[in-house]
Amino acid sequence: MTRLSLTVQRLHDAVERSPSDPEAWAALGAKLAEYTDREPENHAAASAALLHALALAPADGAACMRIGRGLRRLGLAAEATQAFERALDLDDSLLEARESIAELMMEIAPESAVEVLEEAVDGGTATWRTHYLSARAHFSLGDLVAAKQCAELATRQPDAELHAFWLLAQLLGELDQRDECIAAWEQVVKLAPGDPQAATALGSALVAGGKSLKGILVLERVAQQHPDSPEAWLNLGMAQKQVGRCAAAADSAATAIGLAPNNAQAHFLLAQSAERAGDLARAAGAYEQATKNRPNWAEAYQGLGRVQSRLGHRDRARWALLRATELAPDNKSLRAELQQLMRNSKPPTGLSTGAIEGQLSEFSVSDAMELLRNMRLSGRLEIHSGIASGSITLAHGMICGATSPRSRSVVQALLHEKLITQAQISELMRKTSATSAEEIAEQIAKHGLVPERVLAKVRATQVRAAMAEMLDWSRGKFAFHKGNDETASGEIVIDPAALILDLMRVRDENREGVGA
Repeated sequence: MTRLSLTVQRLHDAVERSPSDPEAWAALGAKLAEYTDREPENHAAASAALLHALALAPADGAACMRIGRGLRRLGLAAEATQAFERALDLDDSLLEARESIAELMMEIAPESAVEVLEEAVDGGTATWRTHYLSARAHFSLGDLVAAKQCAELATRQPDAELHAFWLLAQLLGELDQRDECIAAWEQVVKLAPGDPQAATALGSALVAGGKSLKGILVLERVAQQHPDSPEAWLNLGMAQKQVGRCAAAADSAATAIGLAPNNAQAHFLLAQSAERAGDLARAAGAYEQATKNRPNWAEAYQGLGRVQSRLGHRDRARWALLRATELAPDNKSLRAELQQLMRNSKPPTGLSTGAIEGQLSEFSVSDAMELLRNMRLSGRLEIHSGIASGSITLAHGMICGATSPRSRSVVQALLHEKLITQAQISELMRKTSATSAEEIAEQIAKHGLVPERVLAKVRATQVRAAMAEMLDWSRGKFAFHKGNDETASGEIVIDPAALILDLMRVRDENREGVGA
């Protein structure tokens, strides 16, 4: 029998002799809780013993503290808080109980944590840990100045531990107090001389504080001491890029990628460095890889669009910038880049007249749609590919209808899905004199023959199919005829930028699949 087993057996014997003694149960539960990491099967038994001890209402603060520590170790935060509060009720001088309550409140109620800790500060019993926890609570509340003041108080205590100095350095960086931040990180490095994260933070602070050469030397030393750490090379590369050493930054980024091929930040750093160095092809490849590793990164798509535009790949640039604007719709610089890309191509004619006309070979369907969307125009865009024709109806720049040769009309789709019968359509045509597909669809909606949500879904599917066909037309011409909002109204409203972006993505994926 192991030493632990013997101890647990003795504690079991104690609770059998005194089944109503909360301290005996607390001791058993605390001992079992100590070893739950090594022996997970003890978790249930430890929880039961500690909760039973708490239910027996121990009258000793030390026993309540033992219960609270055990419950906290087991992850039972609410029950642990209850035990610590009881300990504090029994003995309000138990600073550990006060600090434990505050730490458990930190995530869910930082305001309450501040109040609990302030009582200790006001009572003159605060330790470095009290001030440290106060700093963390104020940090959670966004009060950086108060957090810094508390962290400074913590570091002035003779027994202050590394955590307090680390937090103070972080807060000084957040407050942009650069000289003080550097000094704080130097103190952290002295306390933890072999910690690569501390050295990295010092190097980054030196670069941010204008001491670039010294900072890069520190970061180079970290990378040399930890050559298998992608984070070390990435941090070095970011500092090198910041001071304009683009070739060195690209090399550091490439080393980081070799160690962690799926690190999107490393690919992004390589792309930025290569772009600044004028290596646009390498930059484009790296930006594209960054978007693959992090598909929702607007800044990476913006960089990809910018580089593709400089390479003369307008379609790829437009796709990337449209994707970026979808991810960051409030980013004005993205809109400006997209509009600049469109202005660089030959614009359609008639912008100040009743019609806007252009050649598809010079201004694609997606370009025209983006222009009309930005101008928030209402009307109908007629497109003639030379072989077939289609149209898109807009209201305030948003799509509310579209037709093309291969796309089913709404009526055809309803018949195909068996949502309406031919007999119903014939009867509707007889009663209303409707003849065209659009008129029949309007009457179907007016008479409620198909639920509105179903009809809207069918319309959206039909518009998507029509748009997918027309986006592939690269020859021919288009003409937009302005209309009032009433003539361009519809039951659906679709953002053309989002739709076109999605259709292009699907098209590219299909092409890659065929190529594979």
